[in-house]
Amino acid sequence: MKSHDVYSIFSGHVLDTGYPRIDLMFKADKEKIRKTLSVPAGKKVILYAPTWRGKLSSMDDMSQQLLNEMRQIQENVSEEYIVLLKSHYYAYQFFEEKGLEHLCVPNNIDTNEVLSIVDILITDYSSIFFDFLSSRKPIIYYAYDFREYEENRGMYIDMKDLPGPLCMNMENVIQSINEIDNVRQKYHNRYEAFIQRFCYHDDGKATERFVEIVFEGKASEDCFKVETNKTKILIYAGGFYNNGITSSVTNLLNNIDYNKYDVTVVDYGNDTRKEKWAHLEKLNQHVKILYRVGTWNAMLSEWYKHNLF
Repeated sequence: MKSHDVYSIFSGHVLDTGYPRIDLMFKADKEKIRKTLSVPAGKKVILYAPTWRGKLSSMDDMSQQLLNEMRQIQENVSEEYIVLLKSHYYAYQFFEEKGLEHLCVPNNIDTNEVLSIVDILITDYSSIFFDFLSSRKPIIYYAYDFREYEENRGMYIDMKDLPGPLCMNMENVIQSINEIDNVRQKYHNRYEAFIQRFCYHDDGKATERFVEIVFEGKASEDCFKVETNKTKILIYAGGFYNNGITSSVTNLLNNIDYNKYDVTVVDYGNDTRKEKWAHLEKLNQHVKILYRVGTWNAMLSEWYKHNLF
């Protein structure tokens, strides 16, 4: 709520209860899922769940790489493991065309149910690892294009702080699997810290709490409001051009008593002018900023009337 600048202006209730979908990982019918995925009895499951990085024009190349990596893992780890791929829709199509869909988790099986039978998760930048954390089973991060991905898309969390080994090549991934007990021990404290920070309510009972609080009206200290009693002011500042309006607004926002007023500036989110962003950075740190993205739902005649006016 703070990162989206709606903390203190959202007037509803916030319920911090965990993700109901993760309950499926705790309550899934594991035998049924193993049977559906043709996992032999006694086999441990490695799930490879990478982020889709490809382009539609190079879909085959990306999918072929995934196939090669799966084979490389399967051929170089203990026979006690079976490797499954949780792929993007486009990659799954490739495997179907090659008659290899049995290596993939079908898209009609819920991911959280699949995680219930997974012993080791291999992923990269995917949020799937947050869902898996509560299992307290090992996670290996395979990020061969880490530098490129970070430059193009950015990161919320430093990859070096993740609760598992960061592998830059498949050889490191395989080594981590073959030394999984050492991995588990080495990253134990960091793993537990991630659970306490991000997944402290993901215990298989989130749905139950949600129903009790939302539908049955049960009181809970995890249900609260963040709205302030300050007077709320919403300002459109004219687009932050290099003009007197921008200077006046900036000065005004530096002289407001923020103990009394909660100020939000609204502006266009798809405006890439450098001058605008330079002015926004100069605003008082107490000011919240909301961006309006897109256009309006208008008929052509209404659009003409608006512009004419």
